[in-house]
Amino acid sequence: MSAWRTSQMMEYVFHGIDSDFVKKFRMSTTAFNDLVKLIESERIPDEHGRALIGVPGCVPKKTSQLIPTRFKVGACVYLLALGPEIPVVADVCCLKDSTVRRWVHHFCRSVFRIVKPIYMPAEPPSSEQLAAVRSEFAARRGIPNVAMACDGTHVPFSTHDSDYRNYKGWYSTLMLAFVNSYHLFIDADVGFAGRSGDNTILKYSWLMHQLETNREAWLGKDGVVLGDGGASDGDGVFMNPYRTPSSPEDSWFNFCHSSTRFVVEETFGRWKNRFRFLLRVHDMQHELHTKLVYASTILYNYCTIKKDDALGFDVGSADEWNSFFEKYKRHACPSCARYNKGHCVHAGRHRATALHDMPSGKPSEQRNEIRDRLWQRLCCEGVLVHAGEEGHAEATGVDAVQEMQRRARAGY
Repeated sequence: MSAWRTSQMMEYVFHGIDSDFVKKFRMSTTAFNDLVKLIESERIPDEHGRALIGVPGCVPKKTSQLIPTRFKVGACVYLLALGPEIPVVADVCCLKDSTVRRWVHHFCRSVFRIVKPIYMPAEPPSSEQLAAVRSEFAARRGIPNVAMACDGTHVPFSTHDSDYRNYKGWYSTLMLAFVNSYHLFIDADVGFAGRSGDNTILKYSWLMHQLETNREAWLGKDGVVLGDGGASDGDGVFMNPYRTPSSPEDSWFNFCHSSTRFVVEETFGRWKNRFRFLLRVHDMQHELHTKLVYASTILYNYCTIKKDDALGFDVGSADEWNSFFEKYKRHACPSCARYNKGHCVHAGRHRATALHDMPSGKPSEQRNEIRDRLWQRLCCEGVLVHAGEEGHAEATGVDAVQEMQRRARAGY
């Protein structure tokens, strides 16, 4: 009998219960089964004649029967979920390192060709989906016209090349990602040296080129992308905070901007928490490392959309996407969510006011208009939630300035 038949991986993928799948693969049994079905759905070799993971192959010559696709997918997801080295995964599978490494290449190629078109499509969203995304961004702090948020994050990488030593002092590759308000990746640029800057990556970004040439389709009318001070396109589609705020109004806008853009940081946290491969240094070539990082963003979208397996996203139709957006709409502003408030009146108010009489013009022009609106609301009409208080207090004049400064210092 072949060794892999009695391996621990065989026990995991064919006899494990749902709790085992969550521990070993960080996804439910249903989500794992659906992923296997997706990958098995296309049996087309690549341009070099090599088979995708859905085709029986990559089998030691002495093995009399083919290794199931489910086993191969399990080995690859196990690598991403728990982050062991490939030799460790090979030991769990009772196979050679080279076999598992070949499976990982095939698995990534299958994810790119089969899973990505459904769960991270390279096409603009529908008008209904775009409206839902912009509404959710607006519900955070009342900033209108926001369709995406953008930021970079580092992934540990094993190398001695000084270009990969980032400003934090360790070696990494840099990924720049665009996300929407539902914590989903729109696109990501991966594999850049850790010393690179966000603006450097933007020059090579496929999605950035799409935004410049077809802005309204991707972002909607006068739509903008929220970015921090490190990512800017010269007042094209990026709305950045004030670099040197000179007034309380500027500081309050920066706070609201940061609270809204923070969705990208939340997405990075969820992504890295699901796939522990992203938290560990691995001894592998840059090409394979980059493939795995990008594949993990696609699989993160897949797992997020299948949240609790409540929705069956088998074909990724527009109706299913719209159902997802409606089901997981945010009903609490960041402050109320932070303090576990049972009821929030701000998300609805922010959403309603932001979607009415939306500003137009360049991002910098919109920023000035939005800044004035947000400050007026804070001073005259807004309701401020104070930490630890169940009630609400209306703020006017200097009270608003003091509250804004207190929040800015506290960072929430």
